[in-house]
Amino acid sequence: MNNLPKNIILYGPPGVGKTYSHKKLISILENGDSLDELENSKYKTLSFDTVKTEGRYQFLTFHQSYSYEDFVEGFRPNEEGNIHLEKGIFRDIAKIAKTNQEASTTKEIKRDFSELFRALIVDQVSDGERLSIQMKRSRFHITEITDKSILFDKDTGESKHSLSINTLRKMYENGRNNHIIGGLQPYYDALLEYLSENEKEIRTDELKNYYLIIDEINRGNISKIFGELITLLEEDKRLGEDNELMVTLPYSKEQFGVPKNLYIIGTMNTADKSIALVDIALRRRFTFVRMEPIEEFLPENVKKINAIIKERRGADYLIGHAYFIGNHDNEFVMKYKICPLLEEYFYGEDIETIFEGLI
Repeated sequence: MNNLPKNIILYGPPGVGKTYSHKKLISILENGDSLDELENSKYKTLSFDTVKTEGRYQFLTFHQSYSYEDFVEGFRPNEEGNIHLEKGIFRDIAKIAKTNQEASTTKEIKRDFSELFRALIVDQVSDGERLSIQMKRSRFHITEITDKSILFDKDTGESKHSLSINTLRKMYENGRNNHIIGGLQPYYDALLEYLSENEKEIRTDELKNYYLIIDEINRGNISKIFGELITLLEEDKRLGEDNELMVTLPYSKEQFGVPKNLYIIGTMNTADKSIALVDIALRRRFTFVRMEPIEEFLPENVKKINAIIKERRGADYLIGHAYFIGNHDNEFVMKYKICPLLEEYFYGEDIETIFEGLI
Protein backbone atom coordinates (compact mmCIF):
# COMPACT_ATOMS: atom_id res chain seq x y z
CA MET A 1 0.00 0.00 0.00
CA ASN A 2 2.93 2.35 0.66
CA ASN A 3 3.82 2.18 -3.05
CA LEU A 4 0.50 3.71 -4.13
CA PRO A 5 0.41 7.52 -4.56
CA LYS A 6 -0.99 9.60 -1.71
CA ASN A 7 -2.29 12.41 -3.94
CA ILE A 8 -4.42 11.47 -6.96
CA ILE A 9 -6.54 13.48 -9.41
CA LEU A 10 -9.13 11.75 -11.60
CA TYR A 11 -9.55 13.86 -14.72
CA GLY A 12 -11.40 13.62 -18.00
CA PRO A 13 -14.36 14.93 -19.99
CA PRO A 14 -17.83 15.31 -18.45
CA GLY A 15 -19.85 12.19 -17.75
CA VAL A 16 -17.02 9.66 -17.44
CA GLY A 17 -17.79 8.97 -13.77
CA LYS A 18 -14.96 10.88 -12.07
CA THR A 19 -16.92 11.71 -8.93
CA TYR A 20 -18.64 8.33 -8.90
CA SER A 21 -15.30 6.51 -9.24
CA HIS A 22 -13.82 7.94 -6.05
CA LYS A 23 -15.58 5.13 -4.18
CA LYS A 24 -13.86 2.58 -6.38
CA LEU A 25 -10.52 4.36 -5.98
CA ILE A 26 -10.80 4.30 -2.18
CA SER A 27 -11.51 0.56 -2.31
CA ILE A 28 -8.47 0.08 -4.56
CA LEU A 29 -6.25 1.99 -2.13
CA GLU A 30 -7.65 0.06 0.85
CA ASN A 31 -7.00 -3.27 -0.87
CA GLY A 32 -3.62 -2.30 -2.27
CA ASP A 33 -4.72 -3.11 -5.82
CA SER A 34 -3.49 -1.58 -9.07
CA LEU A 35 -4.93 1.73 -10.28
CA ASP A 36 -5.74 -0.12 -13.50
CA GLU A 37 -8.75 -1.56 -11.65
CA LEU A 38 -10.45 1.81 -12.16
CA GLU A 39 -11.29 0.56 -15.64
CA ASN A 40 -12.95 -2.54 -14.20
CA SER A 41 -16.68 -1.79 -14.13
CA LYS A 42 -17.28 -4.85 -11.92
CA TYR A 43 -14.79 -3.92 -9.20
CA LYS A 44 -16.41 -4.23 -5.76
CA THR A 45 -16.52 -1.16 -3.48
CA LEU A 46 -17.16 -2.94 -0.19
CA SER A 47 -14.01 -1.44 1.31
CA PHE A 48 -15.39 2.05 0.69
CA ASP A 49 -18.49 1.18 2.71
CA THR A 50 -16.24 0.22 5.63
CA VAL A 51 -14.23 3.44 5.34
CA LYS A 52 -17.40 5.52 5.33
CA THR A 53 -18.91 3.66 8.29
CA GLU A 54 -15.72 4.18 10.31
CA GLY A 55 -15.70 7.92 9.59
CA ARG A 56 -12.42 7.86 7.64
CA TYR A 57 -13.77 9.84 4.70
CA GLN A 58 -14.65 13.47 3.97
CA PHE A 59 -16.07 14.97 0.76
CA LEU A 60 -16.07 18.61 -0.34
CA THR A 61 -16.28 20.65 -3.53
CA PHE A 62 -14.00 23.54 -4.43
CA HIS A 63 -15.46 26.71 -5.92
CA GLN A 64 -14.23 30.22 -6.67
CA SER A 65 -15.10 31.64 -3.25
CA TYR A 66 -13.64 28.73 -1.28
CA SER A 67 -10.76 29.93 0.89
CA TYR A 68 -7.91 28.92 3.20
CA GLU A 69 -10.15 29.83 6.13
CA ASP A 70 -12.71 27.26 4.95
CA PHE A 71 -10.13 24.59 4.22
CA VAL A 72 -7.58 24.89 7.04
CA GLU A 73 -8.56 27.39 9.74
CA GLY A 74 -9.81 30.93 10.15
CA PHE A 75 -11.72 33.33 12.34
CA ARG A 76 -15.49 33.14 11.96
CA PRO A 77 -18.47 34.70 13.79
CA ASN A 78 -20.54 32.34 15.92
CA GLU A 79 -24.29 32.46 16.62
CA GLU A 80 -23.78 35.11 19.30
CA GLY A 81 -21.84 37.32 16.91
CA ASN A 82 -18.49 36.73 18.60
CA ILE A 83 -15.39 35.99 16.52
CA HIS A 84 -13.73 32.64 17.20
CA LEU A 85 -11.13 30.43 15.53
CA GLU A 86 -12.76 27.65 13.51
CA LYS A 87 -10.95 24.58 12.15
CA GLY A 88 -11.41 23.68 8.51
CA ILE A 89 -12.17 20.28 7.06
CA PHE A 90 -8.56 19.61 6.01
CA ARG A 91 -7.16 20.34 9.45
CA ASP A 92 -9.85 18.19 11.09
CA ILE A 93 -9.28 15.06 9.03
CA ALA A 94 -5.49 15.52 9.19
CA LYS A 95 -5.69 15.59 12.99
CA ILE A 96 -7.80 12.42 13.10
CA ALA A 97 -5.41 10.64 10.73
CA LYS A 98 -2.40 11.80 12.76
CA THR A 99 -3.96 10.45 15.97
CA ASN A 100 -4.35 7.04 14.33
CA GLN A 101 -0.82 7.16 12.93
CA GLU A 102 0.65 7.90 16.37
CA ALA A 103 -1.45 5.20 18.02
CA SER A 104 -0.31 2.64 15.45
CA THR A 105 3.32 2.79 16.54
CA THR A 106 4.39 -0.08 18.79
CA LYS A 107 4.68 1.09 22.39
CA GLU A 108 4.75 -0.21 25.93
CA ILE A 109 1.76 0.92 27.95
CA LYS A 110 0.50 0.43 31.48
CA ARG A 111 -2.49 -1.87 31.66
CA ASP A 112 -5.76 -0.69 33.12
CA PHE A 113 -6.12 -1.57 36.81
CA SER A 114 -9.57 -3.15 36.48
CA GLU A 115 -8.42 -5.36 33.62
CA LEU A 116 -5.24 -6.43 35.42
CA PHE A 117 -6.98 -6.92 38.80
CA ARG A 118 -9.59 -9.19 37.24
CA ALA A 119 -7.05 -11.24 35.29
CA LEU A 120 -4.49 -11.71 38.09
CA ILE A 121 -6.65 -11.78 41.21
CA VAL A 122 -10.42 -12.09 40.70
CA ASP A 123 -10.18 -14.90 38.15
CA GLN A 124 -7.60 -16.72 40.29
CA VAL A 125 -9.80 -16.93 43.40
CA SER A 126 -13.02 -17.91 41.69
CA ASP A 127 -14.63 -21.26 42.46
CA GLY A 128 -13.25 -21.24 46.01
CA GLU A 129 -9.57 -21.31 45.02
CA ARG A 130 -6.98 -19.44 47.12
CA LEU A 131 -4.29 -17.16 45.67
CA SER A 132 -1.01 -17.07 47.59
CA ILE A 133 1.01 -13.83 47.49
CA GLN A 134 4.69 -13.88 48.40
CA MET A 135 5.96 -11.34 50.93
CA LYS A 136 9.56 -10.73 52.02
CA ARG A 137 9.53 -13.35 54.80
CA SER A 138 6.19 -15.09 54.54
CA ARG A 139 3.04 -15.38 52.44
CA PHE A 140 -0.62 -14.50 52.71
CA HIS A 141 -3.57 -16.14 50.97
CA ILE A 142 -6.42 -14.31 49.25
CA THR A 143 -9.63 -16.22 49.88
CA GLU A 144 -12.42 -13.99 48.55
CA ILE A 145 -13.08 -10.81 46.56
CA THR A 146 -16.07 -8.60 47.38
CA ASP A 147 -17.22 -5.41 45.67
CA LYS A 148 -14.87 -3.30 47.79
CA SER A 149 -12.47 -5.59 49.58
CA ILE A 150 -9.83 -8.32 49.24
CA LEU A 151 -10.23 -10.88 52.02
CA PHE A 152 -7.14 -12.86 53.04
CA ASP A 153 -5.64 -15.17 55.67
CA LYS A 154 -2.19 -14.68 57.12
CA ASP A 155 0.25 -17.52 56.67
CA THR A 156 0.53 -17.89 60.46
CA GLY A 157 -3.12 -17.93 61.42
CA GLU A 158 -6.74 -18.31 60.44
CA SER A 159 -7.84 -14.81 61.35
CA LYS A 160 -9.60 -12.92 58.56
CA HIS A 161 -8.21 -9.62 57.22
CA SER A 162 -9.14 -7.34 54.34
CA LEU A 163 -7.55 -4.82 51.97
CA SER A 164 -9.37 -2.01 50.17
CA ILE A 165 -9.61 -2.47 46.40
CA ASN A 166 -9.96 1.28 45.93
CA THR A 167 -6.80 1.96 47.96
CA LEU A 168 -4.91 -0.64 45.93
CA ARG A 169 -6.16 1.01 42.75
CA LYS A 170 -4.79 4.41 43.83
CA MET A 171 -1.43 2.85 44.68
CA TYR A 172 -1.27 1.13 41.30
CA GLU A 173 -2.16 4.27 39.38
CA ASN A 174 0.41 6.32 41.35
CA GLY A 175 3.04 3.62 40.89
CA ARG A 176 3.83 3.36 44.61
CA ASN A 177 2.33 2.97 48.08
CA ASN A 178 1.97 6.49 49.43
CA HIS A 179 -1.27 5.79 51.32
CA ILE A 180 -0.59 3.17 54.01
CA ILE A 181 2.27 3.28 56.53
CA GLY A 182 2.58 0.47 59.07
CA GLY A 183 -0.16 -2.02 59.89
CA LEU A 184 -1.27 -3.58 56.57
CA GLN A 185 1.48 -1.87 54.56
CA PRO A 186 3.49 -5.10 53.88
CA TYR A 187 0.39 -6.76 52.40
CA TYR A 188 -0.39 -3.82 50.14
CA ASP A 189 3.26 -3.63 49.08
CA ALA A 190 3.37 -7.33 48.21
CA LEU A 191 0.12 -7.15 46.23
CA LEU A 192 1.27 -4.00 44.43
CA GLU A 193 4.52 -5.71 43.46
CA TYR A 194 2.56 -8.74 42.22
CA LEU A 195 0.45 -6.51 39.94
CA SER A 196 3.43 -4.43 38.80
CA GLU A 197 5.23 -7.51 37.50
CA ASN A 198 2.53 -7.77 34.82
CA GLU A 199 1.45 -4.13 34.37
CA LYS A 200 3.22 -3.49 31.06
CA GLU A 201 2.01 -4.69 27.70
CA ILE A 202 3.07 -4.08 24.12
CA ARG A 203 0.24 -2.62 22.09
CA THR A 204 0.00 -1.61 18.44
CA ASP A 205 -3.22 -0.15 17.02
CA GLU A 206 -3.99 -0.80 13.36
CA LEU A 207 -2.75 1.89 10.98
CA LYS A 208 -5.74 2.98 8.90
CA ASN A 209 -6.05 5.19 5.84
CA TYR A 210 -8.09 8.41 5.78
CA TYR A 211 -9.42 10.06 2.63
CA LEU A 212 -10.24 13.64 1.67
CA ILE A 213 -12.17 13.87 -1.61
CA ILE A 214 -12.01 17.27 -3.37
CA ASP A 215 -14.52 17.40 -6.19
CA GLU A 216 -13.90 19.98 -8.95
CA ILE A 217 -10.44 20.68 -7.54
CA ASN A 218 -9.53 22.94 -10.48
CA ARG A 219 -12.43 25.31 -9.76
CA GLY A 220 -10.78 26.69 -6.63
CA ASN A 221 -7.87 29.11 -6.31
CA ILE A 222 -5.29 26.48 -5.34
CA SER A 223 -2.65 28.90 -4.03
CA LYS A 224 -5.27 30.71 -1.95
CA ILE A 225 -6.82 27.55 -0.51
CA PHE A 226 -3.72 25.51 0.32
CA GLY A 227 -1.42 28.40 1.20
CA GLU A 228 1.81 27.30 2.87
CA LEU A 229 0.53 23.73 3.14
CA ILE A 230 1.15 22.99 -0.52
CA THR A 231 4.69 21.79 0.30
CA LEU A 232 3.44 19.42 2.99
CA LEU A 233 1.49 17.36 0.46
CA GLU A 234 4.65 15.80 -0.96
CA GLU A 235 4.90 12.18 0.09
CA ASP A 236 8.45 12.38 1.48
CA LYS A 237 7.47 15.38 3.62
CA ARG A 238 4.54 13.64 5.33
CA LEU A 239 4.73 13.01 9.08
CA GLY A 240 6.70 9.85 9.75
CA GLU A 241 8.63 10.01 6.47
CA ASP A 242 12.36 10.70 6.08
CA ASN A 243 11.93 14.39 5.20
CA GLU A 244 8.89 15.13 7.35
CA LEU A 245 8.05 18.80 7.51
CA MET A 246 5.81 20.89 9.73
CA VAL A 247 4.73 24.52 9.50
CA THR A 248 3.28 27.01 11.97
CA LEU A 249 -0.33 27.82 11.12
CA PRO A 250 -0.85 31.60 10.85
CA TYR A 251 -3.99 31.87 13.00
CA SER A 252 -3.63 29.30 15.79
CA LYS A 253 0.22 29.35 15.75
CA GLU A 254 0.12 25.56 16.14
CA GLN A 255 2.55 23.19 14.44
CA PHE A 256 0.89 21.32 11.58
CA GLY A 257 1.96 18.45 9.33
CA VAL A 258 0.18 16.11 6.93
CA PRO A 259 0.17 12.48 8.18
CA LYS A 260 1.34 9.75 5.86
CA ASN A 261 -1.97 7.85 6.11
CA LEU A 262 -4.06 10.69 4.62
CA TYR A 263 -4.94 10.33 0.93
CA ILE A 264 -6.11 13.34 -1.06
CA ILE A 265 -8.26 12.53 -4.10
CA GLY A 266 -9.39 15.23 -6.49
CA THR A 267 -11.59 15.27 -9.59
CA MET A 268 -11.17 17.59 -12.56
CA ASN A 269 -13.36 18.24 -15.59
CA THR A 270 -11.09 18.79 -18.61
CA ALA A 271 -13.88 20.43 -20.61
CA ASP A 272 -14.16 23.27 -18.11
CA LYS A 273 -11.91 25.92 -19.62
CA SER A 274 -13.60 28.83 -17.85
CA ILE A 275 -11.43 28.13 -14.81
CA ALA A 276 -7.66 27.77 -15.08
CA LEU A 277 -6.42 24.22 -14.73
CA VAL A 278 -4.53 23.08 -11.67
CA ASP A 279 -1.42 25.24 -11.22
CA ILE A 280 2.04 23.78 -11.62
CA ALA A 281 2.70 23.62 -7.86
CA LEU A 282 -0.19 21.23 -7.32
CA ARG A 283 0.30 19.37 -10.59
CA ARG A 284 3.82 18.37 -9.54
CA ARG A 285 2.54 16.86 -6.30
CA PHE A 286 -0.35 14.82 -7.72
CA THR A 287 -0.64 11.66 -9.78
CA PHE A 288 -3.08 12.23 -12.65
CA VAL A 289 -5.31 9.36 -13.77
CA ARG A 290 -7.23 9.99 -16.98
CA MET A 291 -10.73 8.57 -17.30
CA GLU A 292 -12.36 7.94 -20.68
CA PRO A 293 -15.92 7.20 -21.84
CA ILE A 294 -16.71 3.48 -21.67
CA GLU A 295 -17.73 2.55 -25.20
CA GLU A 296 -20.02 -0.33 -24.23
CA PHE A 297 -22.41 2.09 -22.48
CA LEU A 298 -22.59 4.58 -25.36
CA PRO A 299 -25.29 4.52 -28.07
CA GLU A 300 -23.96 4.17 -31.60
CA ASN A 301 -24.81 7.76 -32.57
CA VAL A 302 -22.90 9.09 -29.55
CA LYS A 303 -19.82 7.09 -30.54
CA LYS A 304 -19.92 8.87 -33.91
CA ILE A 305 -20.55 12.22 -32.21
CA ASN A 306 -17.47 11.62 -30.06
CA ALA A 307 -15.38 10.89 -33.13
CA ILE A 308 -16.35 14.29 -34.58
CA ILE A 309 -15.76 16.06 -31.25
CA LYS A 310 -12.32 14.49 -30.88
CA GLU A 311 -11.33 15.60 -34.38
CA ARG A 312 -12.63 19.16 -34.10
CA ARG A 313 -12.29 20.01 -30.39
CA GLY A 314 -10.07 17.37 -28.81
CA ALA A 315 -10.42 14.44 -26.41
CA ASP A 316 -11.08 16.71 -23.43
CA TYR A 317 -14.60 17.37 -24.75
CA LEU A 318 -15.87 13.84 -25.35
CA ILE A 319 -19.31 12.82 -24.08
CA GLY A 320 -19.15 10.38 -21.18
CA HIS A 321 -21.14 7.24 -20.60
CA ALA A 322 -22.65 8.45 -17.30
CA TYR A 323 -25.29 10.44 -19.21
CA PHE A 324 -26.77 7.17 -20.40
CA ILE A 325 -26.81 5.32 -17.09
CA GLY A 326 -30.02 6.12 -15.24
CA ASN A 327 -33.77 6.26 -15.52
CA HIS A 328 -34.09 8.55 -18.57
CA ASP A 329 -34.32 7.21 -22.10
CA ASN A 330 -31.72 8.12 -24.70
CA GLU A 331 -34.05 10.50 -26.57
CA PHE A 332 -34.57 12.56 -23.41
CA VAL A 333 -30.82 12.59 -22.68
CA MET A 334 -29.94 13.68 -26.22
CA LYS A 335 -32.49 16.51 -26.24
CA TYR A 336 -31.99 17.97 -22.78
CA LYS A 337 -28.37 17.10 -21.92
CA ILE A 338 -26.25 16.30 -24.94
CA CYS A 339 -27.55 18.95 -27.35
CA PRO A 340 -27.08 21.85 -24.87
CA LEU A 341 -23.56 20.55 -24.22
CA LEU A 342 -22.78 20.46 -27.93
CA GLU A 343 -24.13 23.99 -28.34
CA GLU A 344 -21.69 25.10 -25.69
CA TYR A 345 -18.79 23.24 -27.29
CA PHE A 346 -19.56 24.68 -30.74
CA TYR A 347 -20.90 28.06 -29.74
CA GLY A 348 -21.91 30.14 -32.75
CA GLU A 349 -21.93 27.14 -35.10
CA ASP A 350 -24.82 25.07 -36.42
CA ILE A 351 -24.59 21.76 -34.54
CA GLU A 352 -27.30 20.18 -36.69
CA THR A 353 -25.02 20.62 -39.69
CA ILE A 354 -21.93 19.41 -37.82
CA PHE A 355 -23.70 16.33 -36.47
CA GLU A 356 -26.14 15.74 -39.32
CA GLY A 357 -28.33 12.74 -38.69
CA LEU A 358 -26.80 12.05 -35.24
CA ILE A 359 -28.81 14.37 -32.93
